Order: sequence, then C-alpha cells, then structure tokens
Amino acid sequence: MTPELSGPGTLAVLVAVCMALLKIIERLLDWVGDKVFKKKDDDDCPGDEQIGQIHSIVTKLDLDGTPMVYSSRSNSAMLKSVVDVVRDVSNSQERIAQVLEKMSDRFQTHDTKDQVFQSQIREKLEAIDSKLGSGKGA
Repeated sequence: MTPELSGPGTLAVLVAVCMALLKIIERLLDWVGDKVFKKKDDDDCPGDEQIGQIHSIVTKLDLDGTPMVYSSRSNSAMLKSVVDVVRDVSNSQERIAQVLEKMSDRFQTHDTKDQVFQSQIREKLEAIDSKLGSGKGA
C-alpha cells in the first residue's frame, strides 16, 4: 500500500526536492563544461564559428572513408563520458517531468472530486432548506 500524497505541504516538499535536483544537475553540467573546455565565464560564446569550422574539419573523410584528422582514444573516451553524463541528466529531467505531470493530474483529479462532493452537499442542503421552508409555510 502506498500512502496518499495530498496537501500543499507535500507539493511544497516535492517542488523543493525538484528544484534541488535541478540545481545539482546545473552544477554538474558546469563542472563537466569546466573540465572539457577549461574555461568559465564565456557567456557570449564568440568562438561558435571557430567551433563550427573545427567540427567541419574533424568530420571530413577522404575518398576511402578514412577520417582526415586523427582523434586519440583518450579524447574519444572523454567525449563519451560527457555524452553519458548529459544523457543521464536528460533522462533525469524526463523522469522529474513525468513525476510532476502525474502529481498535477492527481491534484486535478482530487480537486475535481472535491468539487463534485461540494456540489452534492450544496444540492442536499438546498433540498433540506426547501423542505424546511415549505414546512414553515404550511
């Protein structure tokens, strides 16, 4: 049996946990970026064109399909580990989004049930008021 998750306190705790996880992911990405690029505070990215040129050079192949530029195994291993970290972060974000979506659906369903219950109570109270009102008039 799973405990019922309801109330604003539970939502606040889950939002706080999600924000903490997102902050951890952000710091992890900053750390990976520092390790890979060896620099920080490069918000403008003036080297985007140079990166594009380097990418086009590195991805060129000769007529036999052999790469024109040699890439060491350590470099490819480092890039593979970066891709793995980014993939894990992406998967974590997808799971967080799914959990938040399920929680939102659950709270909306709970609110809808409350509204139906409140309308039923109102109808019963109106029926009782009408009976009491007709009883006084007679």
